[in-house]
Amino acid sequence: FFFLATRDMSNFVSPHIWATPSTLFHFRALSWFLGKPNSRVKQLSKYGHWKYGLRYEDLYVQTEVVLEALQRLPLREQELRDRRVKKACVLQAAKAELPKEEWTKPEEDVHYLTPYICEILEEQHDRQTWRM
Repeated sequence: FFFLATRDMSNFVSPHIWATPSTLFHFRALSWFLGKPNSRVKQLSKYGHWKYGLRYEDLYVQTEVVLEALQRLPLREQELRDRRVKKACVLQAAKAELPKEEWTKPEEDVHYLTPYICEILEEQHDRQTWRM
C-alpha cells in the first residue's frame, strides 16, 4: 500500500516525519483540491509579488524556523534575497512597480528556502523524538 501511494513521486523527497502511509494517502486522495501543477502559476500570480521582483518564499513570515533557514542559506543567496526585499520596500513606499520585463518570471520563482526549512523541521523532530 505504501508503494502504491508513492510510486509516481520518485523524484520527490519528503521528510520522514511526513512520509507515513496515512499522510501520503490523504495527500493523494485530496490532490484534486490542491489543483494541477500548472495552476501553481495562477495561484502565485494572485499575490502580486512578481511586480516587485520578489519570489514567493521572500514573503514567508519570519518565524524561528524561517530565520534559522535564512542563516543556513549560502551567502550569495542571502544577499540576493536582501536585495530583492530592499528593492520591493523602496518600490512599495514610492507606490511604483517594476517595468513588466523586470518582473520575476514564474520559472525563476523556485523553492530556495524550503529544503532548509525541511531540514530544520527534521532536526527538531529528531531532537523531540530522542528526548522521549
